[in-house]
Amino acid sequence: MQDRTTWLIALTGAFILTLSLADLAATKFVLVAGVTAPGGVFLFSIIFVVRDMLHKVAGQAYVRRTIMVAAVLNLFVAAYFYFIAQLPAPDFFELGEPWDAIFALAPAIVLASITAAVISQLLNTHVYQRLWDAGRPQWARVVGSNLVSLPVDSVLFSALAFVILPPAFGADPIAISDAVVRVASGQTLIKLIIVLAMTPLVYLVPDRPALEPTLPR
Repeated sequence: MQDRTTWLIALTGAFILTLSLADLAATKFVLVAGVTAPGGVFLFSIIFVVRDMLHKVAGQAYVRRTIMVAAVLNLFVAAYFYFIAQLPAPDFFELGEPWDAIFALAPAIVLASITAAVISQLLNTHVYQRLWDAGRPQWARVVGSNLVSLPVDSVLFSALAFVILPPAFGADPIAISDAVVRVASGQTLIKLIIVLAMTPLVYLVPDRPALEPTLPR
């Protein structure tokens, strides 16, 4: 039970923290070997692997609750950044306008991230469980579930965060073609490479049945 508790705390905390940090990092676009993606792409990739590890340790129902808790907490993050952006900066703080310009995207990114994460992570959880029930090996569960959920996550996030939602928060949108063709495809490619590279980490955690306590009959 002690090992199970340690894994649950570590993986749950990692999932929630990584999602919040990824949303903030996504306020900047980066070029990786000529591929365009939001700065949070590396952390978003880790989230999918952490989710699979958490599923293996705690099961489908616990993962679903964790996704919802992370979504609610990130709503508070979005609300706080929006509140701060509305407050005037003192005269000596010369970065007030650049800060506002950058973090005006933060609420849109967080809301887009929550929407995309809830849908794609629940889809990932469903596919992972189906593959588990079908007796597929661990690597097949991770790769199969992510092959389905990664494109969904990338397209939803890019369209919402950079095209649909920014005008509602006073930020400029980017062209839909750039968001879907360049950003979403770039995200998906980078995420897939990182997920494949990190898949062996899932073998570090034992399956949930092995961690359940033995109850007296």
